[in-house]
Amino acid sequence: METDSKLNHLDIGSLMASGLEPYPLIMDRLQRLDAEERIILHVPFEPKPLMKQLLRMGFKFDLKKEAKDQYLLEIFQDGDRLK
Repeated sequence: METDSKLNHLDIGSLMASGLEPYPLIMDRLQRLDAEERIILHVPFEPKPLMKQLLRMGFKFDLKKEAKDQYLLEIFQDGDRLK
């Protein structure tokens, strides 16, 4: 079972609402991601361009639609996705 210390949550909607560009922050977190860690992005839309970039970079991901305009994108390097 994964612990919260291995999960890195990032609320993209809040960043965008405050006028910040989330892409540099996401890329920074990805560069520092350990094999056992996961990044969970809370996004208000389906991030298709980012998902294509993640695949090119060799990352794996799982996208879940939580509600209208609310998605969770779990990004990881190796192993199975979180249940």
